[in-house]
Amino acid sequence: MVEHHNIIEIYPKDFQKCFSFWDFENDIVTQKQLSGEISNGRRKMFVYSLNHEWIGGFSISLKNDAQGWFLSYLTLKEEFRNNGIGSHIIDYSVNFVKKMGEQSIYLRVHRDNIAAKRLYERKGFVLYDDTVAHRITMAKSV
Repeated sequence: MVEHHNIIEIYPKDFQKCFSFWDFENDIVTQKQLSGEISNGRRKMFVYSLNHEWIGGFSISLKNDAQGWFLSYLTLKEEFRNNGIGSHIIDYSVNFVKKMGEQSIYLRVHRDNIAAKRLYERKGFVLYDDTVAHRITMAKSV
């Protein structure tokens, strides 16, 4: 069987289709914040589609100081993890930021998420800031 996969940009009207992997179905504040950032051009949101099923998503947003872009909200349904999709998403994000003319891409990860930290390190991310108690910020030059 040939698998069909791609990355699709989504908009606030599509959020309800993403609640199987993003946990903000009942968080109206987050939905409004994300919608506003999409509307003002500070955030792009994407889903990963495999055989026409949305199995995960991620976001690329402008940092608050407007000095680069953040990869965030990266998640996949559990049954699709550990098979290269996360790497594909990171590569897509790095290329997106590069096309925007930026020098670096950033992300935050919970300190105890060892698997994610390993993936990010394999993809060239290094520690950028570890001053927040429960998470670290990593960066990669593009």
